[in-house]
Amino acid sequence: MQLVSLTAAALSFGDRPLLDRIDLKIDAGERIGLIGRNGTGKSTLLRVIAGITTIDEGRRQQKNSLRIVQVDQEPVLLERPTLGASLQAQIEAFEHADERQTWRQLSRLAEFMTRFGLDTERRPATLSGGERKRAALSFAFAVEPELLMLDEPTNHLDIEGIEQLETLVCEMPALLVITHYIHTTSRLYELLLLIAAADLVFRHLLGLPKDVALYLSVLSVLVALTILVQCHWITGRTTNKPIEAQEQEDS
Repeated sequence: MQLVSLTAAALSFGDRPLLDRIDLKIDAGERIGLIGRNGTGKSTLLRVIAGITTIDEGRRQQKNSLRIVQVDQEPVLLERPTLGASLQAQIEAFEHADERQTWRQLSRLAEFMTRFGLDTERRPATLSGGERKRAALSFAFAVEPELLMLDEPTNHLDIEGIEQLETLVCEMPALLVITHYIHTTSRLYELLLLIAAADLVFRHLLGLPKDVALYLSVLSVLVALTILVQCHWITGRTTNKPIEAQEQEDS
C-alpha cells in the first residue's frame, strides 16, 4: 500500500534549487536510508514528505489519515513545568480516532520514557541534547506512526540509546532515516535487507503466503547468522565511543 508520494517535486530557496523535479514513493513496509553531506537538502526533503514544507512545483499525495511522525535532528519540546507534562500535551494534540486511543498512547509514552531512562519531573529547558532526542523518540514510538522519519537519529545518543533505537525501529510499519554517516545506516538496515532478500525467495519465487514467508525469512536469516558467527566467518568489535567518533578514527 502506498503511503506517500512525490511527483516532479521542485523546491528552491532563492536561486538555489534543493529539489529538482524528483519522484519518490514510500510504501508500507519499506525501510529507506538516505545518505548525503550536510546542506544537500535531506532535512528539507523530510519536511516535504511530512507535509510541513510546501513544494514550489509538482504534486504530493498521501494515504487518507496517514500518521506520520518526524523526529528532527535537534528536537524542540513544548514548554511545560515538567517533561512528562510536555510530552503528554504533545500526545493530546496529536490526531486521534477516539479517547481510548489517546489513553493507549499515554500509557505507551510512560513505557518508552522508562525504557529511554527519562525523568518525567525534569523541566524541558534543562534537558541535554541526548535527553531531548530520547524524549522525542519516546513520543514518536508512543503514537505508533505508519511512517516514522528520523533525521540524524544517533546525534547526541550514547551507545545504550543507539541500541534501544536499533531495536525499536525494526517494529515500525515504514521507516525513513537520513544521515551523513554511512555506518549508521548500515547498522540500521543490514539485517532488514537480509530479511527482505529471503522474503523475496520464499514469497515471490516459491509462492508461499505472506505470513509464512516472513516467518521463514526471519528464521532463516537468524539461523544463517548464528552459523556464520559460530564458524567465525563474522567478526566485529565493540567500543564505548559513539559511532560518529568511531568513524572519525576509521577515516
